[in-house]
Amino acid sequence: MCEDKFYSQEEVHMPHITECYLPRRYGLSWDGTSRALIVAVSQRTTATKRGPRLLFEGVQKEFRFKKAELSLKGDFGFDGALKRRVRSAHEMIEFVGLLPKFSFYTDDPCPECSGSGKRRGDPETDCLYCWGSKKRYLVEHEKAQALSASLSLLFLTLDDRASGETSETEEKQLMEIVVGCRPGAFFLSGSFGLSVVEWLIRQRMNRPIHEIVSAMKCAYRFMFEKSERFNSDFDFDAKVTSENGWLNIICPGQGCGLIPKLNSFGRHRGYEFSDHNIDNAGQQLTLLVALATLHDLVEGAIVPTAA
Repeated sequence: MCEDKFYSQEEVHMPHITECYLPRRYGLSWDGTSRALIVAVSQRTTATKRGPRLLFEGVQKEFRFKKAELSLKGDFGFDGALKRRVRSAHEMIEFVGLLPKFSFYTDDPCPECSGSGKRRGDPETDCLYCWGSKKRYLVEHEKAQALSASLSLLFLTLDDRASGETSETEEKQLMEIVVGCRPGAFFLSGSFGLSVVEWLIRQRMNRPIHEIVSAMKCAYRFMFEKSERFNSDFDFDAKVTSENGWLNIICPGQGCGLIPKLNSFGRHRGYEFSDHNIDNAGQQLTLLVALATLHDLVEGAIVPTAA
């Protein structure tokens, strides 16, 4: 006769950053000068980890990426989206993802107005396709999708709590990030650890966190060239809206942003967050820049502007 074995909640419970401090597995930062997202991991981690092969193959097939690199010992991800470099002073490895252009003008004449810059039959009105620039305006999804998919599988590869491995660093894991992508569908969720929420609680409520807002503007307006024609500074926001440190972030789109998950309310000092209405990889990367800037602020890598 088989004997059933029952496991108590304590036996199967896995610690989470929303309820306690955990050793760091990876860090995230934003380089506004080179417009790059940077994921930092230990050399030990890169020596032992490898991306999930079947998932890599599935994502590569779905998006028709030309090249896939599974090993953390070199460049990682799809079509060269994440470059590996050594930060020897701290014995860390960084995976650097340069933001791509998502929509931009070319040197070719606009096909709609034949390079006149004016609407057909109405010489007083600018062309609605090139906005009077006379140049062709292109939208290219491929590079942004490659970076999104590469980051998705990198964060998945680094989420190794179930492996039982421990980190030797004294640094804490500040946030956990889940990046999701399918053709035509992009997602972003995760958790803020105790250190992040403690920092957020110290901020003034309902006041923009200028560093995050500025970083999002820099990223979005680089990827979406001349997008300021369609959006204003008020389409970018990041502010704490409750005494519990609940952070709301928005970027241009139909209500696009990051919000706390309601099921996190009151459960732990940290909390989970999720996206709302991300339409494309460019918006997803903009919100990742917001998270990276928050990570930098909590680490003290940048000094916040006085309110």
